Amino acid sequence: MNLRQAEALAVGAELYALEPAGMASWLVAPEQPDLTNVVALAVGTEAIYFLQQGIVYRLPRENQLLMTPVLRPGDRVGDVTVLEPLDIQMAEDGLLVLDRAGDVYRLGLDGAWTVEWYDRPVRDISSQYYLALTSSGPVRQLLEGSYHFVQAYEPAGSQLLWLTPDEFAVDLAADATSSFLLTATGLTGQLRLYQETALVADFQPTFLPWRPRQLALSADTLYVLDQAGYRLLGYDPQTGALRAIYRLASGQHIQAIAVGADNETLVLATASGFHFVGQPELANHNVEWAEAPAADQLTLNPLRGLRLPIPGSPIPDRLLRLPGAPRHYRLGIHEGMDLYWSAGTAVQAVAAGTVLRIDSEY
Repeated sequence: MNLRQAEALAVGAELYALEPAGMASWLVAPEQPDLTNVVALAVGTEAIYFLQQGIVYRLPRENQLLMTPVLRPGDRVGDVTVLEPLDIQMAEDGLLVLDRAGDVYRLGLDGAWTVEWYDRPVRDISSQYYLALTSSGPVRQLLEGSYHFVQAYEPAGSQLLWLTPDEFAVDLAADATSSFLLTATGLTGQLRLYQETALVADFQPTFLPWRPRQLALSADTLYVLDQAGYRLLGYDPQTGALRAIYRLASGQHIQAIAVGADNETLVLATASGFHFVGQPELANHNVEWAEAPAADQLTLNPLRGLRLPIPGSPIPDRLLRLPGAPRHYRLGIHEGMDLYWSAGTAVQAVAAGTVLRIDSEY
């Protein structure tokens, strides 16, 4: 028995190995943009939409090589200039996009963009900050990370606001009767179920996520992506019991998750493409698990114990972004930082990876 099987056995869950034979995959062609930073995924009947580096892309089912941007910073939706898309969600009436400015835009079934929720005037008197959205039927819900609440609204005009715990907000998922909230206390995730804005006490997760990143809800399973994308947990949405643990046998990490238009199929975004999970096989002793690249201890050990050069000035993690940063760091994409002492100082990386952005003017 390996460590993965022992982990699943200890919590009474099944362990599933996600392998190519059990998934239909849309692989990215070499001439297409690399999938290095997919932070949100939405699956419709005719296309996949994904959000990477502030740009929303569309990938149609009839031509999986035709990856086209549909919304990017600086674009105009009506009279509004897009600041930076943060999250996307598929709704019955089109694709919803949450802007860092607090606005919500909708790409309708007719292909036209409209401003569905306009929030910028609030920013003149408040520092509220929406970081995730979800949708069920006509109701949209926005997760706020500074003052800890959920803003629900319908395009027709009705609104509702309810408070959430004073914890680090991560993500939100909902269906017609329930809203699931994912937060974190330190590195430990917390899962809660709300119905009609009231906390459901009978929902008691039997296993808590670690370093949680994202939620996705199907007709019968609540999925939580954790361990910075290297593990996927499947919960009973009624009780919170952990049913299954999923891992990619290849050792790749999962960047984002979503549920398909059928409300059943789980879709994963990885560096190689998009994968539709069919019927995964129960992991057995013969599964060859590839390991994630290990840290370089020769580089890491001398860095332990280092402190900020200015006492009493911790780097804030509020709202998942640094002061003055032009980009939003979400879902664990930004895992750390280095402060150089003088120009030309080397910035060390302790494991293989990809540099997504370099900013030097904070």
